[in-house]
Amino acid sequence: MSAISTQSRGSRTSASAAVTPDWTCGTSLTSNTVHLVFQCDGNLVLYRNSDGHAMWAAGSDDGSTGFANHIDRVNFHSDGTIHLWHLGTFPKDECTINAGAAAPFGHMSVQDDGNLVVYTDGGHAVWSSNTYNNMQGILHACPI
Repeated sequence: MSAISTQSRGSRTSASAAVTPDWTCGTSLTSNTVHLVFQCDGNLVLYRNSDGHAMWAAGSDDGSTGFANHIDRVNFHSDGTIHLWHLGTFPKDECTINAGAAAPFGHMSVQDDGNLVVYTDGGHAVWSSNTYNNMQGILHACPI
């Protein structure tokens, strides 16, 4: 089951996704200030809407990671983690973004403050891109 919604919490507005079907090339989630897009090069990137500046990236594009297999799917799994997949002959989970901070039955949120956040079903943040208030995030080095 998939759920994408826009939510307002006080002064914070966000676009959220609960358990998602596989995202394919070009799928995105947008707030008023930033958007998360799964690019056709296999990278998951958070861009600032005002100028297109990349605020954070998974580091899973073809040229920089040395992945033997092209990342061709992304999903927010029911265990509350963001997974990047290669769906070749033998599907393989190449990278889990927030492996140490799962949020079963939670959701990921692209917020107007510029942050990508994973929340538990109780609303507690367990992982973020640390890009709030226009801060530059750090490239996530997807381990192989």
